[in-house]
Amino acid sequence: MKFLFAAFLLLASAAVSAQTLEPALTLEDVISLAVKNSVAVLSSEQSRIVAEKQVTQARATRFPQISISANGGESNLDHSIITGEKLGYAFLEKGDEKSFYSIRAQAMLPIYTGGRTGSAVKLAKNNLRQTRVNYDAEKENAKYRAKLAFYSLLFAQTTKEQTEKQAARAAGIRASLKLKDYEEIEASVLCDSLRNELSSAETRYREAYSDFLSVISREASIGAQVSGSLEVRPISGTVSDSIITAMEYRSELKNEIYQAERDEIDVKLAMLRNYPSIYVGGLYDINTEKFNDLFSSDNRYSNWAVMVSITMPLSYTTLSEVQASKAMQRQGNLKRVELREEIRKDITNDYNQTVAWQDKYEKLSEQYGAVKEKYDALYASLGPSLTALRTYSVLCGLERQMTEAAYGQLTSRARLEWSRGADFSE
Repeated sequence: MKFLFAAFLLLASAAVSAQTLEPALTLEDVISLAVKNSVAVLSSEQSRIVAEKQVTQARATRFPQISISANGGESNLDHSIITGEKLGYAFLEKGDEKSFYSIRAQAMLPIYTGGRTGSAVKLAKNNLRQTRVNYDAEKENAKYRAKLAFYSLLFAQTTKEQTEKQAARAAGIRASLKLKDYEEIEASVLCDSLRNELSSAETRYREAYSDFLSVISREASIGAQVSGSLEVRPISGTVSDSIITAMEYRSELKNEIYQAERDEIDVKLAMLRNYPSIYVGGLYDINTEKFNDLFSSDNRYSNWAVMVSITMPLSYTTLSEVQASKAMQRQGNLKRVELREEIRKDITNDYNQTVAWQDKYEKLSEQYGAVKEKYDALYASLGPSLTALRTYSVLCGLERQMTEAAYGQLTSRARLEWSRGADFSE
């Protein structure tokens, strides 16, 4: 019985572990989750849908505006009245209590609106293009945040594992030595410093793990890890190549191009403000005092009319509105020049920083490899000693610097890719 109960507990524990432990996530997995669960991306997607419907609505203003209304009721009037808009503008004659019923159909078609209808459609299309760019920009922002969260957690995870091994090996060297006085104090300090590094690494891991879950919008789970090696990923091309790529793919520049189109449309609309509008409309209604007579041509009377309407707006502010629109257009051109300069500056800085981290990693990697090879050979021949422990502490510092350089290069590369608006090809 006890054996069966123990087996049941073991199976239950394994089931819980299978549910809580998650497979390690790759960089592509993290990016996919971050983009999929980003509130900003989802909100931008809804804005894009709204802009698509606004284009449809703007196009619909070119078609006839058709309406059909029906009215019915009873009246007892001392004098004739005209009902309001909601009641169909019906004319009711004075008289004793009587019933009335009517059906009306009317249509209005814009023949000429001075180019305002076409400009409204162009504005709606321009807004749609901008919302699509904003949607792509939010996806790139989510992708960039995912990269930073992934590399931060990978760095914290790698540092934690490295420090655990370093502290354990230093403790093993310390345990094999028989020291006293100052030598014992020095050995204890060297081991304590590694244990302190381990404590700091565990704290960084918890913080990075929390930020990581926030980016992918997932609740905390047991054992979630990222998969990958903390190694530099060299960049290709020159800084000029990255600047050219940014001028083509950077979302802010695309938005400014569409903003220039919008400014041009606004200037045109200001100039068209005093142009006339021409509408053609018609109506047909049926009136009767009995409901059944609505469907009989004998006891009802009908009306129809066709009209042409010309509206000529007169505004005293047209000239000033045109001048203001042109000033805003010039202001936008200046802003675009300034934006291009800022992007060139950002890319140059990010590129140089990425290259600097890459060079630093390569130098530290070469130095660490040479020192470690000599240390392992000496340790194998001479065995443990206080000098060996002291040298191992220095070797651990070199390994930490090399790991930090790899992390710096990866995050700088991610920033450069965001600044370019496109990833580097592997």
